[in-house]
Amino acid sequence: MLEIHVNKRVLSTKYRNSMCPSMIKKIGGYGLSLFLIPIIFFHSANALELSVPIGSTGYLGEVTPPVGSTTKNYGMVSSVLQANRSYISFRWEPSQFVISDLPFYPEIGRVGVAIYNKSNPKGAFIVLAPSGYGLLRYKRANDTYENASFSFSRSKTTAMTNMYNNFPSNSDELSWGLLPRQGNSNFFSARYVDGSDKVHSLTLTISSYSAYAIGPLEAGEYAMRDDSKFYAVIRTSSGSFARSKTLLSSMDNVNIKALKACDVIPQTSTNIQFPTQIAKNYATPTKLADNLASISVNCPYANKNIYLTLSPFNNLVSGSETGMELSTSSTENITTLPYVVASLKSAQSNICQANAQDALRLVGSNKLAQQNMKSFTQNILFNLCANGNIKANKYAGAINVAILIE
Repeated sequence: MLEIHVNKRVLSTKYRNSMCPSMIKKIGGYGLSLFLIPIIFFHSANALELSVPIGSTGYLGEVTPPVGSTTKNYGMVSSVLQANRSYISFRWEPSQFVISDLPFYPEIGRVGVAIYNKSNPKGAFIVLAPSGYGLLRYKRANDTYENASFSFSRSKTTAMTNMYNNFPSNSDELSWGLLPRQGNSNFFSARYVDGSDKVHSLTLTISSYSAYAIGPLEAGEYAMRDDSKFYAVIRTSSGSFARSKTLLSSMDNVNIKALKACDVIPQTSTNIQFPTQIAKNYATPTKLADNLASISVNCPYANKNIYLTLSPFNNLVSGSETGMELSTSSTENITTLPYVVASLKSAQSNICQANAQDALRLVGSNKLAQQNMKSFTQNILFNLCANGNIKANKYAGAINVAILIE
């Protein structure tokens, strides 16, 4: 089922994508695309920037992490693996000399990093929820090496190997303990004095930050407070930690703008269907089908800059800012999923490559420059893609779209 919600000054479209066994039945999509009047498209110069409608609440869109991947080599001060304690967790410094766990926000049901309106820092604000994964390699006291890993999406743990995280506090959602949970008094290879034997390592990857509005957003720019920063820590003893590289800070110029939105009217059906057989093994990223959607846009405001923001409700394709995976509710273990890529013009299978030049970004906002036209019609192509062994099943997805003006 595909649900479409169109408000007066923002196109808010939820694409419900469903694929029957070996067939796509419905894939929804909306956005800006091939033009009927002169429109020029520019990719966002800085994916740390995101433009969203004034008055927005809830999920807003994705922001590119300034630090994508980092490795911390460290030594253990103690050989003890503590029982029922987090071994790896994230820390938040809201200001200089203040360190805390990531705050939990019940309005969105998750932890995250807060950013505030520069003009009204006490008003509605935005929370950034990280997605990514960690790969841990550690040396045991018997001189053997072992591995552990964890994955998280929008501040929720999605997978773990040799780790656990069901701690009692909501603030510990992004904290992970190392198995065995009951602990071990002689677990790690350790140098008891200073932990200078850096034989252990944590590779941490942040794929994106999902932005959520806490309260209806006022107009303006939202940014991190001065001297605030976000990073990971590893427990090296009962009272010592090794700290990762800073993952996000006020120096990174993360900027989310709440802007006026254009009036939009769908000109084509809001149910997009792909009658395509797709259950197959694809050796390379392959375009299976596309579908064109059209909207009428009226921007009565000053038109210095026009932005198109595509906000994916599903996970992004790993390593891509342009592909959104379709998900499945099947109990079967399905790891390779079909995905959707949006574009402004017809394309071949190269549109399915990660971060293809002609694909619309699902992270940050896409900037559109138009030639003094306040009313125009635009179209968007939604491309169905596959890479790897796609199994017959039902798949679903959702994307929100907004056209904004500055």
